[in-house]
Amino acid sequence: MSSPPKSKVAWFTTFWVTIGVVLILFALVLAWCFRVPNGARGAKYLAINNGKQLYTALFCYARDHDGIYPNEQTAMAEFGESGDTAEACFTQLLNAGVIDDEEAFWSKKNIVLGTVSAETPDNDGTLTAGENAWGYVRGLTSEDSTDTPILFDNSMVAGEFSNRVWEGKALVARLNGSVLMMDISPADKPVGLVLEERDGSRVNIFKNLPEGAVILVPGLE
Repeated sequence: MSSPPKSKVAWFTTFWVTIGVVLILFALVLAWCFRVPNGARGAKYLAINNGKQLYTALFCYARDHDGIYPNEQTAMAEFGESGDTAEACFTQLLNAGVIDDEEAFWSKKNIVLGTVSAETPDNDGTLTAGENAWGYVRGLTSEDSTDTPILFDNSMVAGEFSNRVWEGKALVARLNGSVLMMDISPADKPVGLVLEERDGSRVNIFKNLPEGAVILVPGLE
């Protein structure tokens, strides 16, 4: 039986080598597109994603509770527990089944403030001080202005934000679903306020909240 011509063998070899190279390059491109960022950029990316998860959980909770977000009344009515801390309000989300991973509340970057421990949450269904990096504006409903902030990190005192965590920025989620890194002013001091332009002036977005709203900061570890 005669062997195939050398030119045909060479063509098949070149063809399959080319296909192999293309597949390898394609795999590298996919890996780059879906890579998990590293370092500070990765921590920021993760924190924003966690904020979106928490906002979605709050939205689902309010949808199932006549537009009311977790507060002290809902905590007492449903579980006979106080809702006087951010952790107690967030525990209602876990109990309601709208979120099931406590690590969404934790952020390694906030260890520097003492609001979270170095250990990740234990996922026991109850959020406690040291497991939560997020502050919460209690007392809101879905009828409130959509630019009202409801979640924030990077804070130890109500309405004040540290410049140490995100280098002059704070992570804020609003009732409209936006989850953004916002500038802290002044940026050259240890702490500052989150301001934005409104009608030609810079306004503290945590001032003039709806009546009955209370700013709860994370409990200290």
